[in-house]
Amino acid sequence: MRTRKIAAIIAVVLCISMLFGGCAAKNSSTGAENIKLTGVNEFPIVEEPVTMSAFAVKSAFVENFETNEFTKYYEEKTGVHIDWNVASGEAGQALNLMLASGDYDDILLSAGVNKASSLKYSEEGILVDIKPAIEKYGYYIKEMFEDDPSVEPGITINDAIYGLPRYSNAYSSQYLNAMWVYKPWLEKLNIDIPQNTEEFYQMLKAFKEQDPNGNGIADEIPLTARGAMGDVGIRDYIMSAFIPSGGTGWYHENGEVKIVAVQPEYREGLRYFKRLYDEGLLYSDTFILDRSLITSIGESNPPILGCAAGMWRGMFTVGNGQQQRFYEFTSIPPLEGPTGVRAAVKNKESFYSMFNVTSSCASPELAVKWVDYLFSTEGSLMSRNGVGGVGFREAKEGELGPNGEQAKWVYDVVDTEGTSASSMSQNISWNNFGPLYVSLDNSFHTIDYNHASSKDGETYKHYATYKQYEVDNFLADPAVAPEEAEEYSDIHLNIFNAEQTWFTKFVTGEADIDKDWDEYMSYLESTGLERYLEILQAAFDRSGK
Repeated sequence: MRTRKIAAIIAVVLCISMLFGGCAAKNSSTGAENIKLTGVNEFPIVEEPVTMSAFAVKSAFVENFETNEFTKYYEEKTGVHIDWNVASGEAGQALNLMLASGDYDDILLSAGVNKASSLKYSEEGILVDIKPAIEKYGYYIKEMFEDDPSVEPGITINDAIYGLPRYSNAYSSQYLNAMWVYKPWLEKLNIDIPQNTEEFYQMLKAFKEQDPNGNGIADEIPLTARGAMGDVGIRDYIMSAFIPSGGTGWYHENGEVKIVAVQPEYREGLRYFKRLYDEGLLYSDTFILDRSLITSIGESNPPILGCAAGMWRGMFTVGNGQQQRFYEFTSIPPLEGPTGVRAAVKNKESFYSMFNVTSSCASPELAVKWVDYLFSTEGSLMSRNGVGGVGFREAKEGELGPNGEQAKWVYDVVDTEGTSASSMSQNISWNNFGPLYVSLDNSFHTIDYNHASSKDGETYKHYATYKQYEVDNFLADPAVAPEEAEEYSDIHLNIFNAEQTWFTKFVTGEADIDKDWDEYMSYLESTGLERYLEILQAAFDRSGK
């Protein structure tokens, strides 16, 4: 385990330079021949206590992993003591430093290793395939695979599994590109919630021209968002009335990988955006807004914001703010475009690994048996919220979940001393650290009395409406070949930046949608578009989808 001594010494010196909060020697798990595991889903998981070392990046929400109440509970439950190697600073840099030393911890927790890196590290002999261990000891992991069939193929690379995710399949995470409208203005102006792009346009015009806040000043902002792209941006919700748009922006059609931003329908969507912008319906500062600025707009008194795009209402309001503005917005369904397109792109989990086993681990089976319980409903609830009823409890008869059925679980986050398991710094839970699984069914049957997004039922209503228009052919993080990973990352970033820049230029009129379209296409080609699609196609073909 103590190979590459010079590199290890350098790593220690760098640790002292304050990247790491502490660089105590790693205690590897007991030799495999001395580890006696108990049966599947049997606790404790070993006949005699053992120790594993774990690399982790410091969490702002956990005071101390060694003394944490859930850590102590889990050690007692499993019989496994964790020797924590907690790094400070940026996760990727800290992980690279540890791996470069050649002195690996047994397991990696919340390292966020993507598919390309997983494949690279496996070929370098750093990460081991845990699929055989899962087949033998993964009781709750296999339940997760059965509950959501997308997970196993999503984490499998070349018939191997190198890591397990932190994955929430909750209804609130299904459709990230959404639109929200201020209900009091609809009621005042006697406007129905729009169903298509023309009705949406007419509603925005009414917001601009009919003084819905009643202050006699034309200060209303009909529509805005926090920039152009992503689940906070303006593009994908409206563009999906012309061509389904969202996620990574690449999708498959009859086995062929394509990207949205070069299709003819995308060009027509740009024309609609420009119409909104030219008529002052799309706020001119949309492309430079940050969280603070858009929240000041959303919380303005008197109200000045009519519509905002974003994953949830907390993107532009304060969840439990003094004015309760959060609760005055309702979602608009996906809009139908002029050719009948109406789409809600289903969010695709990238399945970054939050649990990996390294070649230093004497028993991958021990590691998998240790992590397995965290994928159970109870284990997930306790790791996130605390032990012994601090963070959650079973629902009482008559307490209904968001779907109107009898609830199973209730989040009561505050304990008798007023300590919150989700506060900025606490020591009763792991909060959202590490691997876990939240099933869609459990999200339907869980009440969160503390979270604004679930208090009024609006989030579930949003899910149920968008579900009717689901489009499910978009793809997430590709398992590109290791030798292509750096090239892919560079091209991906260049194309993303090019799409964002040119979208803004077309909408604001800095570039002409007709005259400059060929220049735009040429620019994308110059960033490596053809090679990008080639790499994506190869990754898609390897996935077997």
